[in-house]
Amino acid sequence: ALEGATLSDGQLKDGGKGIKIDEVVKGSPAAQAGLQKDDVIIGVNRDRVNSIAEMRKVLAAKPAIIALQIVRGNESIYLLMR
Repeated sequence: ALEGATLSDGQLKDGGKGIKIDEVVKGSPAAQAGLQKDDVIIGVNRDRVNSIAEMRKVLAAKPAIIALQIVRGNESIYLLMR
């Protein structure tokens, strides 16, 4: 679902956990959705995710639309992917 993004389990400045975007390939679905390097995914379809394993469980249901809640710098942003 996040084709073109390299992920790792990451940590937020406040100590919370999330999924860090280490790299995004230009023109990939992840890039087209607006993901950027160093973004941290903290939620998928209203479910809080602390690790790549938790995100995979949510995505295993193959939702038609994926709503990602990410932290970029000090902002919380929502991105939609199909």
